[in-house]
Amino acid sequence: MSNDAKEKEILEAAQLVGRTLDKKKATKVQVFYIGEKSSFADYLIIGSANNDRHLVSLVEAVNEALFPLGREENIIEGKKDSGWMLVDYGNIVVNVLTEKMRERYRLEELWVDCPEINLETDLINHQNQ
Repeated sequence: MSNDAKEKEILEAAQLVGRTLDKKKATKVQVFYIGEKSSFADYLIIGSANNDRHLVSLVEAVNEALFPLGREENIIEGKKDSGWMLVDYGNIVVNVLTEKMRERYRLEELWVDCPEINLETDLINHQNQ
């Protein structure tokens, strides 16, 4: 597989994660391209859950969406009742937090200078840079 094809595959998987979170009623879903600023992943996705039960169902939905693509989680951090779960898929890292935890940690502020993928248009927004 060519490098361009691999990058496109990773982008499509990141978009799928964002859309899956949105479809399952996560709020404030953000998909950042962090590949130029990070050594650990190409995409970082953040979404908010209404409560701990919703958080777990969102993580399960993402796992189910990515499994047919051959992507399984490498690491899951956080407990079901912790208010925050991080799932590492290698090139893609997904953070699902309750609104309370998201307000506390404001992860998106760490990546504000990275391009954000608009899930409605599939375009990369470079305005953050």
